[in-house]
Amino acid sequence: MTTNLKLIVFVGALCVFSTVYSKLMFSIFCLQVYEHFDHLTKILANKRSYHDRSLLRNFVFNCVRCFANEAASYYLRGQEFSFELLAERLALVVIFTVVI
Repeated sequence: MTTNLKLIVFVGALCVFSTVYSKLMFSIFCLQVYEHFDHLTKILANKRSYHDRSLLRNFVFNCVRCFANEAASYYLRGQEFSFELLAERLALVVIFTVVI
């Protein structure tokens, strides 16, 4: 009987933790700072993977890598995006590409 009670308590705690964790991760993924961090990691991965590209070619690859999933999500969800937000993200991709 105690084994079943322990199992029920464990499963209940697991359900509560997974629900809270998923809500927390969703709130983190929706932050603008996370998007900037995501773009930075993609640019660093691009730089680490390919060393012989010119700056312009790196910029094109970084834009494709950073904005492809955003464009697809805007298209699939039918959301409207703000041009100010797009300009900010594009400016940061340019800055990150030049600095790195």
